[in-house]
Amino acid sequence: MLEHWAVPYYRESWFHYLLCLYMEKSDLLAKARFLAVSKEQKRFLESFIYLSTLPRSFYMQRPGTIHHALYSCRSEDLEAVTAYFKYARADHILSDALQAYVSTRQNSLPLLRGSDLIEAGLKPSRDFRYYLFEVEKAALNGEMKTKEEALQFVTGRLQL
Repeated sequence: MLEHWAVPYYRESWFHYLLCLYMEKSDLLAKARFLAVSKEQKRFLESFIYLSTLPRSFYMQRPGTIHHALYSCRSEDLEAVTAYFKYARADHILSDALQAYVSTRQNSLPLLRGSDLIEAGLKPSRDFRYYLFEVEKAALNGEMKTKEEALQFVTGRLQL
């Protein structure tokens, strides 16, 4: 059943194929940590364990809500978990929901940059990161589509 699971993006595919042996049960997945020898493998495994143990209801939320928890995960890791849900768990609803998030995230362009906030009269600060992330989440939810809407969101909704 797991022979269908493959991630073409990785150079060290032997690790991912071997990892398939541990995917049948989620408690075995944590025991697979000894397989990871490179920094990349360890990062992938930790992401994979985290993503595969989130409750099913988590993936049924709006894209911006999902993004709040998964923004630091690489698209390749998310696609691997999507394949895991689809082939190992045979959960097509879950794999489709995660794939929809991945697709939305990959196809969205940043509506706003720090330079746009400066042009709008805001002083550069550490808060820019927060403002831009809130815009990113709102855009993933379909709440805005233009740069002007994003600026209005920052100046109005975030009460600047």
